[in-house]
Amino acid sequence: MNENYAPGSLIGQLQDLSASAQLAYSATLQTEIQHICVCNTKTAAARFSIFHDDGGNRFSAGTALFFKEQINGLSSVLISADDPGTGLTVAKGGSVGVEADKTAAVTFSIYGTTQRAR
Repeated sequence: MNENYAPGSLIGQLQDLSASAQLAYSATLQTEIQHICVCNTKTAAARFSIFHDDGGNRFSAGTALFFKEQINGLSSVLISADDPGTGLTVAKGGSVGVEADKTAAVTFSIYGTTQRAR
């Protein structure tokens, strides 16, 4: 393991029940997102979207990383960086947004490492 690598901590968590994109994480320092876990806690399948916007919090098809992806009922999807240091970089002031079907009970958990303040 790289001695400069820090394992990710939970930096954002949201259960989206609104059927519109919601802010899940806002970076006050540069951040590397290493894992995003999407968990559907209902028996019915649902659709979810994940957005990344380094210019603020505009969440639309233009900033989508995953758009209206299907997740089966009572299941989870883990989205992970392949190797340490290869995660999604969110610039200071950038954000990650999430969205799920209105009737869904989808929880989004975001794990990452923030840059050390200097």
